[in-house]
Amino acid sequence: MAAAQLADNLISINHRIDPYYDLQLKDNHLLIINKSSKLPKYKIPVNTWHSEELVIIQKWSSGLAVEHQLREIELAGRQSNLLALIRHLKDKIFIELKNYKIRNWLYNGLSRYQDMISPREHYHLYQNLMKKTENDHFHFIFSQEFIDLPFTKRLMEIGSFSKLNEDVFHQEIKNRWVIIAAKQELSYFQKEQIYRLGEWNPFILAFTFDLKEQRMFMGPRLNQKIHGCLHCIDSLEERIIEHSASSDTTDDELKDYFFRTIESEMLDLMIDESYQYNSGFSSIIGKQFIFDLHKNYVAYKEIRKNIACPVCMNMT
Repeated sequence: MAAAQLADNLISINHRIDPYYDLQLKDNHLLIINKSSKLPKYKIPVNTWHSEELVIIQKWSSGLAVEHQLREIELAGRQSNLLALIRHLKDKIFIELKNYKIRNWLYNGLSRYQDMISPREHYHLYQNLMKKTENDHFHFIFSQEFIDLPFTKRLMEIGSFSKLNEDVFHQEIKNRWVIIAAKQELSYFQKEQIYRLGEWNPFILAFTFDLKEQRMFMGPRLNQKIHGCLHCIDSLEERIIEHSASSDTTDDELKDYFFRTIESEMLDLMIDESYQYNSGFSSIIGKQFIFDLHKNYVAYKEIRKNIACPVCMNMT
């Protein structure tokens, strides 16, 4: 067999089990169980399997690494029921590492909704969002200060990304969602260029965090035809909705809250999109929330396209 053909037939050492499923050995059967419904999706007899294969399954279902053992079986050219099963269910149950990271992010995020929707609905929602996220759904634009943070690295695994500088606006970015996480208020030039992104991208979601001024801006989700651009926000007054003491909050706690909110809103917006905007999961559809931690209040601005906005007028 030619080397290239052999490589094509080998299972990637980076394959994982789809996080929606568990492997269990019971009564001489391998059960592949849906974690949400607790029911087996596949039930495979293993009474004729080699003991080596059963040990691998037990390790794999416990979260242990088994890539080395699988690769040894492959390279030796031995017949294996387990390898045949993995090839048969490749991309369904056994998935590549990149897709595993995306699906794991989705599965963990959706777990907080398990009490709100049925197992069947939960499964279909997972499948629907999985297909979107694996097809370059997100493009992230980060300020330099965010690039090396664990939060940023986690998001890089589920989408493409760029640094927030002048060069980024010369790229062709045509993902469905453009999400901007900036360390400071965006400049007029950046707002103008981000609006241009909205000509190709249905939605833009912006977050800015000024640690020095102790102000966080979350949202809005912008659809240029309805909400306008980021510059439209400047003409609106803040509406205070609550006061909250924050004197004991540390910088790290603020950053953690900020990043968790970004991830939460991303998922909520995807759920809204899946439900055709009838569910109301997201809190920042057309709104920007302002957390002023010096003055201890939370306010919001409801965004609507401003016909007098200089950016919108220049772009029409």
